[in-house]
Amino acid sequence: MFPQIPVTVLGPLLELLAEAKLFALGDHLLYSKEIDGPLITSEQYREPTIAAALVRYGVASGRRQLVSHALTQSAHSAAPGRARAIPAAALDAVLESELARRQWASAESILAAMRAAAARWPPRALPLLATQILLLQRAVRAGRHPADAPADLARATTLLRDLARGRFGRPAAPPGQDSLRLHALLGLLASVDGGWAAFAAPLAPLRGSQPLVLLREWFDIVLEGVVEACGPRAGVRLWGVWMLPAPVGMVMLPGGVARVPKEWETRARELDSKGRVVVKGLPSGTFEFRGRLKPTLESLRIIMMGIEQFDAEGRLEEEEDGIDLRAWSMEMLMMLTDGHKHTIAAEIQRVKTALSLKSYTY
Repeated sequence: MFPQIPVTVLGPLLELLAEAKLFALGDHLLYSKEIDGPLITSEQYREPTIAAALVRYGVASGRRQLVSHALTQSAHSAAPGRARAIPAAALDAVLESELARRQWASAESILAAMRAAAARWPPRALPLLATQILLLQRAVRAGRHPADAPADLARATTLLRDLARGRFGRPAAPPGQDSLRLHALLGLLASVDGGWAAFAAPLAPLRGSQPLVLLREWFDIVLEGVVEACGPRAGVRLWGVWMLPAPVGMVMLPGGVARVPKEWETRARELDSKGRVVVKGLPSGTFEFRGRLKPTLESLRIIMMGIEQFDAEGRLEEEEDGIDLRAWSMEMLMMLTDGHKHTIAAEIQRVKTALSLKSYTY
């Protein structure tokens, strides 16, 4: 007989076998037909440590049935007064990991199993997947890509479309917020370029002027992808559409900016006469939003790091479209009104040193 091994040991052991791709040994632990039976029994599948490890092992080994079974068992364990065997955060992390690794078949298996088990998928998967598409588009454009990059791009694009259309059910979101969040994210992607606009417009779940329900984290995820894939100038353009620095005394009203001071009109080039964000080049009412994001140092750093990298590599043009990116960095830093003054001052000094600027004080 095997000695009794606690599930707190068996779970991590199965994950190690998955990471090392030792599937023969893992299968022996799960499916052994010897007289002692498997080391991990079906009765233990509902234990949280085992359940999460089963999903990771099933994904790594391509055993979709095991993933489905583990998720179904988890759903059955979520009876009143009992916790779901696989914590939502752990399952979300597995899915996000597969998206980052571009394991599309595994991601689809997890999503399908989640839907079958009546579990909602993590909405953060949308901006994460969009970022992977941006990076794949860059690889294909450059012409220096692995042979499977075009197929990867097509598969990822199809998966994003399927998520937006509800093929895998609805994402986890507060009541009434899922459509507004999806609409805002699609609007953000549509503002990247014409190709993204053509992709996002047919998927828009709403029409007409809508409140901007764009999570800050989602914006930053997409912004980071845009800067990495298209360069810092593309990030600056995105910033100009969705961000509105608030001068002292200007109130950022919930649901939108009621009136933009005349001196700020050049900073809000995408605002229409009613103070809405309108993604240009699409039929009227496709993507119109009442609202603007207020800049933060964290968001600004994403673009500044790209500017600094381009500068270090000698790829930073002095000026294009009337915008000097070095000067833009300092100007945006000085307009930040949130956060501690000494933090912003330290960041200004760091950027001045990195970009060899001397004419700015704070």
